[in-house]
Amino acid sequence: MLVSGLCLQWSGVEWFAASGVSFVWFLLGYLPVALPVIAAALKGLCRGDWFNEFMLMTVASVGAFCIGESPEALAVMLLYTVGEALQHRAVARARGHIKQLIDVRPEWVDVFRDGKWQQVSPADVVVGEQIRVKLGGRVPLDGKLLSPEALFDTAALTGESAPRHYKTNDEVLAGMIVTSGVITLEVVRPSSESALARILALVEEAAGRKAPAERFVRRFARVYTPLVFALALAIIGLPWVLSLLSEGFAYDLHGWAYRALVFLVIACPCALVIGIPLSYYAGIGAASRVGILVKGGNYLDLLAQVDTVAFDKTGTLTTGLVNPVLLQPTNTLKADARQAIERLRQLKIANIHLLTGDKQEIATTFAQQLDLTAAYGDLLPADKVAHIMQLRNKEKAVVAFVGDGMNDAPALAAAHVGIAMGQLGTDAAIESADVVIETDEPSRVATAIALGRSTRTIVRQNIAFAIGVKVVVLAAGAAGAASLWAAVFADVGVALLVVLNAMRIFYSNKS
Repeated sequence: MLVSGLCLQWSGVEWFAASGVSFVWFLLGYLPVALPVIAAALKGLCRGDWFNEFMLMTVASVGAFCIGESPEALAVMLLYTVGEALQHRAVARARGHIKQLIDVRPEWVDVFRDGKWQQVSPADVVVGEQIRVKLGGRVPLDGKLLSPEALFDTAALTGESAPRHYKTNDEVLAGMIVTSGVITLEVVRPSSESALARILALVEEAAGRKAPAERFVRRFARVYTPLVFALALAIIGLPWVLSLLSEGFAYDLHGWAYRALVFLVIACPCALVIGIPLSYYAGIGAASRVGILVKGGNYLDLLAQVDTVAFDKTGTLTTGLVNPVLLQPTNTLKADARQAIERLRQLKIANIHLLTGDKQEIATTFAQQLDLTAAYGDLLPADKVAHIMQLRNKEKAVVAFVGDGMNDAPALAAAHVGIAMGQLGTDAAIESADVVIETDEPSRVATAIALGRSTRTIVRQNIAFAIGVKVVVLAAGAAGAASLWAAVFADVGVALLVVLNAMRIFYSNKS
């Protein structure tokens, strides 16, 4: 309707130029795309939300009809709607990618009942039952391995490319893929409490936790939008007042109303309202694809600010295994423990502490091996919290604490960012933490911090770019140097560029 109407208008067809025909033509094209936006604006009015982007676009397009700019009225709403659709598609794709990475639960499982193997839904399997998974099959439930040994592809949970070796009685998590033949498991948790279900829940909860930048955008929009309406009215009203005071100034209602409408279209804060939350969602998605679960955009922001990291020892930096003959614990360093410290130092984090319940001499030995800033042994849970609070309050540090045990839960909660080892960590630690590392690799702490920093950088870029372009084009619109067409393209173009920049986090952070 828009394109054909413009062609008829520009070619000078007589019947189309007749009174009312072109208006009805463009109105018929306007209604299908405008009605959903107008409905959203009316819903906002019913909730007391008078000033939002839907109201901006409704007022601008209806105003364009009122001053006889029917093609621009249709173009304003059509291009706005197309831009919104493209942005929402980008959000949907981000959600889809995350769901593909995580929600990989099989629909059916082979369970041994009544002396034979039967296919049932994973939700119907109870703890203690035996299930079977074939070569190439995905484990549907958390279970204890009954087979002698097996190899599993754990990429869906941990992001690791190399298969992991498991032995009899080792715990296997839902979502892993069997790569070495048929295996049998004894179910240890119901479907609703599996590691995979917990991951899904954490990611869904994360979307609801707002980062400071997101909260700023919402507060900004509540002040910014009514201000824009007031300025648009001033663009129309002040020249009229001036014309009354000065005989030499001719007032053109059509011209000033057009400028005000251009101003309204350009002022639509779509790029901020959609692009900023999407940036955090993309950051959460990028983390989840490498086995790091961030429970909200606010924790991504805090990760970016971390300048001090405190580690628990056993199960976090060391394996904490027991030698069956002597029944003595051997704490050997994890394979990537040294790499974890090196990567933190590369990120300019020099203040790295060790907090452990082990003896002080053991803590000192490990601290020397890893070249840590300080090591504290013989600590009870309350002592760890005291150290964290000292770092927070006296040294004014932004502290991340990394742990895995039930005794670490208070310290995880006390730190600015609590980071739990998710594979072997206790439920208490995982629940208390703000970030969960599914691979149990301490080197992923640096990965999480780097992701937080890159997300914050892109959020700041998006805010600066969106506001900067808006200010320039707003000034041009108020001065009469921009048309409604230019306003729409500027608004949609800025929003799409911000969305593409946000998605860059998801696609550029794969390891």
